[in-house]
Amino acid sequence: MNGSTSILLSSDRTANGTDAVLSSLETAAASIKQDDRDPTHMAILGLIMALFAKFALTFSDSSKKAPYVGFRSVFEPAWLVRLRFARGAIPMINEGYEKFKNSMYRVCRNDKDLLVISNKYVDELRNLPRDKLSSIQALVINMIGKYSGIDIMLRGDLSTRMLQSKLTPNLAIFTTDMKDELNYGLSKDMPECEGCWVEVDIYKVLLHIIARISNRVFVGIEACRNKDWLEASIRYPENVSMAMMIMKSFPSWTHPVVAWFLPCVWRINRYIRLGQKALTPYIEARMEAEKNPDYKKPFDLLQWMMD
Repeated sequence: MNGSTSILLSSDRTANGTDAVLSSLETAAASIKQDDRDPTHMAILGLIMALFAKFALTFSDSSKKAPYVGFRSVFEPAWLVRLRFARGAIPMINEGYEKFKNSMYRVCRNDKDLLVISNKYVDELRNLPRDKLSSIQALVINMIGKYSGIDIMLRGDLSTRMLQSKLTPNLAIFTTDMKDELNYGLSKDMPECEGCWVEVDIYKVLLHIIARISNRVFVGIEACRNKDWLEASIRYPENVSMAMMIMKSFPSWTHPVVAWFLPCVWRINRYIRLGQKALTPYIEARMEAEKNPDYKKPFDLLQWMMD
């Protein structure tokens, strides 16, 4: 893999053997005498060159380049395959798995081509340096980082280090706090139903309860019950998912224009600002409290990141 290829995404479509094919055709074109270069001859030769290039680029079985799947024929244009992927990717993924489950294959996607790799390469990929293969960079690209705000993860490795070294090893310690927040969430989000049947929007209830429990671990008991912070933490990922789904239906070069017309992208920025406004007072209060030598720091992700 070259430096421009991440673990999942690749835009390189050049295949080994293509240069040889095109070189042969160019030689054939050059060998035609000047007098024979009438429009008909050149048009036929141009068509042959285009078909050979299409075949070589799409179906090359090179050992250094993963083959593409999803094309119904050599004549199907890539833009149509990308459109079909946006509307139904599962058949293409299944086709690739059936044919190349022990190696790797690529699928055309509107923003970036998807590279699917067999799990037998896991150890090899794990040992690659970060400048060659970055899961964080792949995540940012996959989640339209420039428009979702996820690209903040590229500014440093603080979030990754805290998740790996602090949060994951201490999850068991949060069991009591998570149970407490679950009970609190049920009391707040579940309607009263004494002696009668009550209609419940279970999706909305579960969404709020999951957000409450997660934020209890992330930002502590006070901030996790802040109405604005809770609203931002629920609505932000909803709109990111919506923006991803829509924008991935368009080529990446159109994203700057498409983003201007998407209300979900506008709402992403709004909820980022709402979250910042809601959380800032708690951060400032903690920083002020740290001046007291007897202050006991909270045990949560926010404090670890502040430290």
